[in-house]
Amino acid sequence: MHVGKPLPVVDGLHAQLCMSVDPESGRQDGPVVLIGATELTLAAAAALGTALVKLTL
Repeated sequence: MHVGKPLPVVDGLHAQLCMSVDPESGRQDGPVVLIGATELTLAAAAALGTALVKLTL
């Protein structure tokens, strides 16, 4: 599993980019964004970011 540097989000919660590769088959899973224990696709993470920005406008 390859995990990016943690990005602090709020109250000790971190977001990380993550990708895993099965060592036997070479099959790739991800990339995904982990926020706490929640796994989001890149599109879902982008949509969440956009929605949060809209809340501030």
